[in-house]
Amino acid sequence: MGGFAPGTTMPDVSVVVSPLQSVYLLMRDAVSGQSRALAPPVLDPLRAALGRRARVLEPARRGQLGLVPSALVPIPPRRDVSVGEQVRRLRDYPPDDLVADIAGMGPAAGGWRLVADRARRWLDGYAEATDAAWLLLGAWWTTVRPLVDRETERVGVAYVRGGLDTVFNTLSRRLSYVDGAFYVDGDRSDPIEPRGRRLVLVPSVVSADTLFIHHSEPDLLGVAYPVRGQAMAGPARAGGADRLGLVLGAARAALLRRLEVPMTMTALAAHLNVTPGAVTRHCDLLARAGLIGRERRGQAVLATRTDAGTALLEVLS
Repeated sequence: MGGFAPGTTMPDVSVVVSPLQSVYLLMRDAVSGQSRALAPPVLDPLRAALGRRARVLEPARRGQLGLVPSALVPIPPRRDVSVGEQVRRLRDYPPDDLVADIAGMGPAAGGWRLVADRARRWLDGYAEATDAAWLLLGAWWTTVRPLVDRETERVGVAYVRGGLDTVFNTLSRRLSYVDGAFYVDGDRSDPIEPRGRRLVLVPSVVSADTLFIHHSEPDLLGVAYPVRGQAMAGPARAGGADRLGLVLGAARAALLRRLEVPMTMTALAAHLNVTPGAVTRHCDLLARAGLIGRERRGQAVLATRTDAGTALLEVLS
């Protein structure tokens, strides 16, 4: 078993499911156009779904790896955490914490300094962009989730068999693990060491050169990396194009498809793993177009797909 020197200690390791890392990195790539290997199946529809919201990601257009504020993933990956939970945390995230985090980045802050001047507005805008992206990507994530589960099993088997160092050296072609430390792009001058922290692996469905490393937390070192064997099948339908998405927009198309049975606004938001506010905004537009109906039942509002909505779905699927 190679990869670390005698006397070094293998860190405690866990694997968590945290889709926000994938969503953020895909949004960034959609805005920057860096990872053409994933387009058009994922990035082009995502770019269209984001629309003007993409402006909130402008500070992130600085390359594949760099310092970013912790608020990009406001709940650290100590456990499995949904995108909906992360968005709710963003809504409540203290803007002063974001400002302090950016200040602590020093000269590497770059474009993030502009964010510090409008922290609350940026946090709300990022939450809204994440909502819109997840409404498009949520169903797609379900189809690629088995790849994440398979990676979890791979790490577990390696742990039992004492081969974690081999796993660490196959997480990413940009990442190596030698003598108890990780190195990015072979740069031996800047080791990333667990140093008694739990090492949390976050398998992500992103382009092959993408990494997202959380190492500002005192108790954990998180590494989000591209899952093995991914076939980047995007949300497009048969024939190579999501025609319903082209007509309605990707987010509202996903919502209309979900209404196979009547659902409350709360249940629909939970099912799509987005905030109720995002669902309400999209339902308003669908209702104005006559594609869904809504009625109040006690304290709840029930959404149903109309005959026109079903007909449109059948014609464009």
